[in-house]
Amino acid sequence: MGITHVDSGILRMFHDLGCRSMADIGCGPGGQVDKAIEIGYDALGIDGDPALTYKNPEHYLKHDYELGPLTIDNRDLIWSCEFVEHVKPQFVPNFIETFNCATKYIAMTFASPNSKKAKNHKHFNEQNADYWIDVISDYGWKYSLDLTNEAKKRSTMKREFFRQNGLVFTK
Repeated sequence: MGITHVDSGILRMFHDLGCRSMADIGCGPGGQVDKAIEIGYDALGIDGDPALTYKNPEHYLKHDYELGPLTIDNRDLIWSCEFVEHVKPQFVPNFIETFNCATKYIAMTFASPNSKKAKNHKHFNEQNADYWIDVISDYGWKYSLDLTNEAKKRSTMKREFFRQNGLVFTK
């Protein structure tokens, strides 16, 4: 849709926790990556839309998770906003491989079942929080209610995505 939902509050929170590198999975036009670089991160964006172009292409990779997994250099933080619901369930392990390149944290959002946008925005995998907590936990991550609540408080995103459906996991 040509929009990035930027959240400098959460980026600053993780920077305060010692994160210096991050990857945005499903980055769209790259606004969160640009903001992360501005804050001081070594940032990388990944998206599968072949129509996207970037001012600084060296900070971006094109990848379609339906074609397979992607491994990247380790990053302190993996950020993923409004992405996971766009991936068909059989391809979830492909993006989890990239999530597993995080060394400290995963911060993500998800669309709940029966989202108003489902039909118009190619939502293939709307699930509730428990589903995503189980999936991510099966790969060795621990859901952190405390960090999730803190991130929700510190969120500066104009949209409600993280405040409503945000999750934080730790290694």
